[in-house]
Amino acid sequence: MKRAAWLTVPAICAVLWWLDGCGIHSNNQPHADLGGSEVVGTLIDNDSAIVVNALVKAFPAGVDTAVGKAADSAVSDTEGAFHLKHLPSGVYDLYGNYNGGELTVFIAHVDYDTSYKRNKDTLKLGLILMFRPGAISGTVRIDKQDMSEVHCYIPGTSLDAWTDSLGAFTITMAPPGIYRVNFSYAGYVPQHIDSVHVYPGVITTIDPRTLIADSSLPPPAPIGLTYSYDTLSGTVRLTWHAVHAADIEGYNVVRSKDFGVDTVLNRTPLADTAWADTIMRQNAADSAVFIFKVQSVDKSGNTSVGYSNAVTMIAAAPNMVRTTIAFSIISGNGDSVVTGDTARIAAAYANPTRINAWIRWFSGDSCIDQHAVYGKSGVDTLVHVFADAGILRISCEIEDNGGSSWRASTNVIANESIPVDTWEACSILTRARRMLGAAVVNGVLYAMGGCYDKISLGGTSTIAALNIVEAYDPASGRWTSRASMLQPRYGFSATACQGKIYVIGGINTASHENVRMIDVYDPQSNAWDTLVRMPWARICHASACVNGKIYVVGGVTDSAGYTVTNAVDEFDPQTSIWRTVAHAPSSRVYHQAVERNGLLYLIGGIGGSATEENCTPADFVDVYDIAHGSWSNAGRLQNNRRNFAAATINGRIVIAGGYDPDNPDSALSSVEEYDAMNLQWMFKKSMAPGRYNAAAAVLKNGMVIVGGSLGSPRTPNVTNKVEKYYP
Repeated sequence: MKRAAWLTVPAICAVLWWLDGCGIHSNNQPHADLGGSEVVGTLIDNDSAIVVNALVKAFPAGVDTAVGKAADSAVSDTEGAFHLKHLPSGVYDLYGNYNGGELTVFIAHVDYDTSYKRNKDTLKLGLILMFRPGAISGTVRIDKQDMSEVHCYIPGTSLDAWTDSLGAFTITMAPPGIYRVNFSYAGYVPQHIDSVHVYPGVITTIDPRTLIADSSLPPPAPIGLTYSYDTLSGTVRLTWHAVHAADIEGYNVVRSKDFGVDTVLNRTPLADTAWADTIMRQNAADSAVFIFKVQSVDKSGNTSVGYSNAVTMIAAAPNMVRTTIAFSIISGNGDSVVTGDTARIAAAYANPTRINAWIRWFSGDSCIDQHAVYGKSGVDTLVHVFADAGILRISCEIEDNGGSSWRASTNVIANESIPVDTWEACSILTRARRMLGAAVVNGVLYAMGGCYDKISLGGTSTIAALNIVEAYDPASGRWTSRASMLQPRYGFSATACQGKIYVIGGINTASHENVRMIDVYDPQSNAWDTLVRMPWARICHASACVNGKIYVVGGVTDSAGYTVTNAVDEFDPQTSIWRTVAHAPSSRVYHQAVERNGLLYLIGGIGGSATEENCTPADFVDVYDIAHGSWSNAGRLQNNRRNFAAATINGRIVIAGGYDPDNPDSALSSVEEYDAMNLQWMFKKSMAPGRYNAAAAVLKNGMVIVGGSLGSPRTPNVTNKVEKYYP
């Protein structure tokens, strides 16, 4: 940004007086109607400095410009002036953007008339103030499991966003102002919300919206209709692509013979995308020409305006002779396939009497290879790279020289290729923090709360709690903001249970006291609620969900006296009732609790005393059998550690980081895995560098470590680093 000479207060007042006299107001909403050959304005920032190289675009007012084009654009020059020279007469909305969204501005309803000049050469907008942009976030729901691809946009601008799989969206780089936000999705009634206020540097969260299917629109026609003919049974098999509409009921299959009248073959709409027609059994004596096509039907009985592509079949009568096809699969892992494999799928085909002419390979419904063959029998091989995990239907179709086609299919299961004893970097948090919480619900990782060290002007460091919540979608690899916690806190436990996240205890820097609060977050509605309080306040405790109930173990109960407890409390989310169960063998704090095979494992930390200052390293593991209400010992750790992270990954307990209570000069980077058969802990690949006060949760076959502090616990270095470990 180029800064020119400062404007004096009288000069600014004079400019604002001039703008008001022209009908251009200081809130960036000009209404000037002077005609001219161009539109000119000068951009300044909040410090009254000229803004150079800002892009200004003019969009026709009232047009959904999120999907349209600008009528003209210009870049501000060294004096901060922009010149829109190619605008036809009309009313326009101007959108300005500097340095990728560092500063923005929106000017609504600029009335420009090239024929009505009133003795002026230009339409002068004067000084225009640019601000830091804000953002608009929220959730849009549709009646589908995957709620992505809903278009959310501000009409009259180029500002828009698309929802993710959970329906969340964020429109960024929005200039401060008051807007209407539109929501649209094919097959649904569009909605909007008015008077959404955007402020500089602030994310405005709007209430959740729900789109309703539009039953007045006919469904789209199917596509991708194909057929195969079995000459042995005289059966024609049709397949087509599913129609993705909210209120689709099914499909009608239409057939005509020898170019005659169309006949609907099914009595009620088909739910499946396939149909087998045995009409050729009635035409054993001669050949016939058949035309097939498909139409879609919605729940209101409306049919698609058109049909699918038509397929024409000139088929011979059944001859009781068919080509047989048998599959075999060869990969680098023997008869199994994992992601990244290049596998060879062999099809052995044979026909007793006819010569085969063509072979076609299909992945799902898409033809991926075809070529000529010759002979009654043979073996053809498809080489295929399995990029994604899942079940892939591979089909082979043989066409004989009589024009009949034969198809067989096989399902190939590609298992995910999971790294072993490996660390990988993930997208970093938006905000560095320690003593935070993390949990996973429906494949999405949530990081919440925590604290950072706030340095005053005098150099004094104080702990400041946070209430921010971020969600990480592994499909996109991005973090997005979610609804904030009801109060800032750190040193709490976060536990996922029955599709919700429970935040328990901790400390609030506003009161500097441990809290008894338990709040619950519902990812589906992106909303928080407060539940019944714990029997007593706790901080630096541990909790885990076992068989649908949450168990809270140990921690400090008295912020003044640092009283360490061995109490275990059970919370039932269904009834919101707390009850005390069998106490742990010893008191603990800065430990971890995880579930494995219906048992509660209590690991590490410090303990053995009712006061924190007298606690010693607790390098042992205790196991609570909930069904019998009894505790037992399960071995010792290789390292003394406190303030570490822990998780159970596919039945394997893994702990990482923290620091040794007897050596608090550096964070631990070591990782240990529990051998349940031999009650032993084994060292695994270390992370780099070491860290403590981080949070952990299991996401897609690995443990994700979020935030925390690096280096020495004596001089905390808070981080936003995120890593994933595969055991």
